[in-house]
Amino acid sequence: MKKKTTKKTRKTAVRITKIQKRDGSIVAFKKDKIIEAIWKAAKSVGGEDKHIAETLAVYVIAVYQLAPLCRILWPVLLIPMIIYPYMKRFSYFCHFVLGISLGLAPLGAWIAVSNTFPPFRVVLLGIAICFWTAGFDIIYACQDYEYDKKNGLFSIPACFGLKKALEITSVLHRLTVGLLFAIGFLFGLQLFYFLGVLVVASVLWYENHIISPGDLSKVNLAFFTVNGVVSILILFFTWMDFVAV
Repeated sequence: MKKKTTKKTRKTAVRITKIQKRDGSIVAFKKDKIIEAIWKAAKSVGGEDKHIAETLAVYVIAVYQLAPLCRILWPVLLIPMIIYPYMKRFSYFCHFVLGISLGLAPLGAWIAVSNTFPPFRVVLLGIAICFWTAGFDIIYACQDYEYDKKNGLFSIPACFGLKKALEITSVLHRLTVGLLFAIGFLFGLQLFYFLGVLVVASVLWYENHIISPGDLSKVNLAFFTVNGVVSILILFFTWMDFVAV
């Protein structure tokens, strides 16, 4: 089964060496020309940052060397990343837009490897990542509470207050843990994975309890350090689960 999947993946992924122009001629592929074309289009609508054009070009080139389905769906992944920086001007849903940006990662990985739409269990993994990310982004936004209120920006802390915001984070992280348990059962994972989820649950509990409305001094510890530990822990215990089989 694994060998078949690998073979199929190799067939669907390609390396771009030639491209066909609009006039039908076949020419050697050159990344610089793609960058210039995107940059020219960006400038025509007021774009001023060529680095963004370069980044987008690399992204598109990479996508076209993956499975064919990726070449159709690649704009979908860009949408939340593009609108996220502006969301605080319009809606406190901004934290979830960031969560969606990260939550789409496992779905994109599944499509890139299998050239099929992700099954329900992979979608659940994406939702778990979305809730986890939205939760810790709310914690980070707590330190901007005064600034956001003063400037009329939308964030969950600014709209609902610090106490309610931290309660929402706690709910989101509990949902994350619940989804991680469900994902383990749906994927048929074993003891090490579930031990890992329990450890992650305790780390998320710690993250939520070192922050309070009256003391935001440990926001950076919660946002940067603790979340980095969560990522490594779930990766390590999932790997251990496969190694132990």
